[in-house]
Amino acid sequence: MQPRTSWGVRVLTGVVMIVGTLAPPSSGSTVGATRDRPVARAQAGYPDYGSADVRNQRLRRGCHTYRVEYGLRPPTPDWSAVVQLYTPRNQRLGTLLLDANRPDPLVGHRGFEICGVTVAPGRFKIQVELIYTDGREDHRALTRPTYFRLTRRR
Repeated sequence: MQPRTSWGVRVLTGVVMIVGTLAPPSSGSTVGATRDRPVARAQAGYPDYGSADVRNQRLRRGCHTYRVEYGLRPPTPDWSAVVQLYTPRNQRLGTLLLDANRPDPLVGHRGFEICGVTVAPGRFKIQVELIYTDGREDHRALTRPTYFRLTRRR
C-alpha cells in the first residue's frame, strides 16, 4: 500500500525536480571534494564514489534554493548520478540528476528548492546513487549518506 501524500508535497517535489534540472552549471573551483573540504572516506558497506553536502542553516520563510555541493569519483567515464534529498521523517523531498555530459561534471553545486511551509525543521539526509557502465553491464552504487540541519527561524 502506497502512503498518502498531500497535494502540496507532490507539487513541491515536482518543482524541486524542475528547478534542480534548470540550475546553472557550476564553476567547480571551490566546492565539493577540494583540498579545503575533502570528501569523507567510505565507511563499511558504501563504496568511495563521492558524496553530496549541504551546510547547516536556518529554514527560511517561503521557498528558497538551498545549495548542494557534490564531488563524485565514478569508476568509469560512462556514468550518471541521482542525488536524493530526504526529510527528517525519511520521505523523499527531491531529486537532482547529474551526468558525465555536463561541463565539469565531477565537482560542482546545484540547488534544491525547499519551502519552509511544507517541511519541518530537523536533520535532512542526502544520498547519491551512482549508475555506471562497465563494458555491457550497468551497475548501481549508493554512497554514504550525509546529513544537514535546517533549524527553526527566530
